[in-house]
Amino acid sequence: MKTVLPNYEECITNLSNSILKHFNVDTYHNSLPFLDKILNKDYKNVMVVLCDGMGSILLDEVLDKESFLIRNRIKTITSVFPPTTTAATTSMLSGLNPNEHGWLGWDLYFKKEDKVITMFLNTLKDSDEVAEDYNVAGITYPYESITKRIGENFETHELLSFQKEEYKKIEGIVNKIIELSKGKNKKFIYAYYNNPDDLLHAFGINSDIVKKEFERINSSLEFLCNNIEDSVVIILADHGHIDIEHYILDDYPSIKNMLERTTSIEPRAVSFKVIPEKLEEFKKEFNKYFKDDFILYNKEEIIKNKIFGIGLNNSHFEEAIGDFIAIAISNKSILYDDFSSGIKSLHAGLTDREMLIPVIVKEKPKVKVKER
Repeated sequence: MKTVLPNYEECITNLSNSILKHFNVDTYHNSLPFLDKILNKDYKNVMVVLCDGMGSILLDEVLDKESFLIRNRIKTITSVFPPTTTAATTSMLSGLNPNEHGWLGWDLYFKKEDKVITMFLNTLKDSDEVAEDYNVAGITYPYESITKRIGENFETHELLSFQKEEYKKIEGIVNKIIELSKGKNKKFIYAYYNNPDDLLHAFGINSDIVKKEFERINSSLEFLCNNIEDSVVIILADHGHIDIEHYILDDYPSIKNMLERTTSIEPRAVSFKVIPEKLEEFKKEFNKYFKDDFILYNKEEIIKNKIFGIGLNNSHFEEAIGDFIAIAISNKSILYDDFSSGIKSLHAGLTDREMLIPVIVKEKPKVKVKER
């Protein structure tokens, strides 16, 4: 297990900008030259399939080296920080880094509402209670998706596993992509599949159910690529996974009692808001217990080191990151209480298992009709 920092010149954000560049839409960041070269062949259909949690190291551990996905992997790049769905899929869909778009993690502090809110669900952290009668995250951190921007001049489609019943299985997504590929227009198709991530959280890396899911994804995407033409399919993940053990702050009252509110962002990228007169004491106390498992950065260090990305920081960025962020470098997580202690595998730290993601590309040229 190695520590890997995000490379903001070769990460999921840059892949998104290669897509924008190909469709002649203004970019926010540099693109990926190796992908630009492929896209320059100008296939009718450009397809991106993102499989949540399907990190590059996991692929090598679970699948045979002759499997479709591994044979067609052309590059391993990094996710963004934190390597987690909220931050990374938003970077894919926006072309922006997390510090720019602001969707930093599963739970985020919102100053106006003075609440820690689960971004995708609009609920209070670790609760089913609706945070507000409006979409707090959507209003505070709006962005224009690349599908919308490309869609001004080309046909676009988004297939999201939480959107329709038929997309909850990879086979349903694949069948829809094949159907869409037969149209005459040049188009961009983006598909998001929520596994293996959901199964990894529940069962862990070494479970049989996870292995079977990887095999289903592999065979389904191979079927996709065998049943299309004049298309390029780009398959990737948003992050990887690591089996974890939890620290629970109830067991460390000397630390918990120095906090103004619950923790936020992610259990492996933990934001702390500390009572002002306790800042130095908090740092010493935290490192006494956790220095072997986490790197503790204060707000100034986070901003200076551009850990969340290059580019102009979102206007709400500083209020969201708190006073300190503890970033995991081992297999540990930090929970405010035991609400999420049943989770077996997680992500959002700086290990290679979480940060490295595959870029898998399959080109399918148009079939030439032989003349008699």
